Amino acid sequence: MTKTIEIKLSNATMRKVETHAKQKEITVETAIRIMVERHLNKIYSMRKMAKEAKANGIHYGRKPRLSQKDIEVSKRMRSSGKSVDDIAKKFGVNKSTIYKVLSEST
Repeated sequence: MTKTIEIKLSNATMRKVETHAKQKEITVETAIRIMVERHLNKIYSMRKMAKEAKANGIHYGRKPRLSQKDIEVSKRMRSSGKSVDDIAKKFGVNKSTIYKVLSEST
């Protein structure tokens, strides 16, 4: 049999912790440890799921600003002597994006 107790950590935060019937009292320190452990378990499981999804080809995060074709064109433009500023203006991205794309290719 479990019973739920509420622990008030601050005015804005209320957490519920389940305890067993035999355990009549629970210290605040123990309750905080339980909450932290649950939170860490949630984070670890989310990371594990994201890692598995990535292995299955699912991409999380922002979509790339440049397509693979745009990357190839920008590399050719740079090798032909165009400035990074000109390339960035052509594709409508920041110069840092072009520098990143060019550095990843080497």
